[in-house]
Amino acid sequence: MPKYHRSKNAPSAPGRGKGALPANRTLATRLALRVIAHIKAKNLPAGAHLTERALAELLRVSRTPVRAALNFLADTGFVGKSVNRGYFLTKPAGQIVGPEPTSEEDRSYLQIAEDRLDGQLPARVTESDLMRRYSISRTRLIPILTRIMHEGWIDRLPGKGWEFQSLLDSVEAFEQGHRFRMVIEPAALREPGYHLPANICADLRARQRSMLEGGILRYSRVELFEIGSSFHEAIIAGANNPFYLDAIRRINRLRRLLEYRSKLDRVRLVRECRQHLKLLALIEAGDRSGAAKYLHQHLAGSLKPKLKAVTPNSHIP
Repeated sequence: MPKYHRSKNAPSAPGRGKGALPANRTLATRLALRVIAHIKAKNLPAGAHLTERALAELLRVSRTPVRAALNFLADTGFVGKSVNRGYFLTKPAGQIVGPEPTSEEDRSYLQIAEDRLDGQLPARVTESDLMRRYSISRTRLIPILTRIMHEGWIDRLPGKGWEFQSLLDSVEAFEQGHRFRMVIEPAALREPGYHLPANICADLRARQRSMLEGGILRYSRVELFEIGSSFHEAIIAGANNPFYLDAIRRINRLRRLLEYRSKLDRVRLVRECRQHLKLLALIEAGDRSGAAKYLHQHLAGSLKPKLKAVTPNSHIP
């Protein structure tokens, strides 16, 4: 495969400049989760101050990533921020809903996904192989394999074997798939007779708002992918053209595993959710041409951060 490189002329996301990305967004995500755990462990009341210095000492990091984490928590509604008061809790710890604990099934499922991406699992495996590798019983393994099969990235072979299906498992393929989306998704909005029913718009808006009201940190990586992919599929479905919908569903199936990895960076999801809401507003206003242009910019702007998130030891500027 050719060596990965980025075009200098790639367009920016709506509302973004050309500057480099923040240094380590996955760190900001992890620290934000630890701050929430601290708030709940101390049972802090509404209005309690959260100082960068105290949290930096507690978490044993510098103040810069703590500030990034607190800004992220402010963007997702967990804390408030003002010039005079700094950062403070907007509600008592007892009313803060933190991330759902990862189930044993999800842990095993995500580990299989990571190992497959990293080339640690061959194309064909047996149940016995997987049971030994993940120290898991057949009773627990079969539901996971069935789930993976329904998602389209493994098939059962005659007998007891299983075969993983081809996916977008390289940075180059992921970028190609994303650029394909940049072509077909805006095109769907330009189709004659495009129509997105009001109840669909309302449902999509509610899901995006739930993300901005704390869901970005509460939901699992699998749930975040499902919410994002279903949003784009619903937008495409308004074209009433089955070929568009089939194409985007196929791409979503192929990109699933690398998207799981990209969801380790949750900071960028705040901007993406806000852009989704603006896209809906354009569609509802009947500005399909403006919506198509904005959707292309949205997808173009999300490419670079996603590539940075899915590339091991990324040095993408």
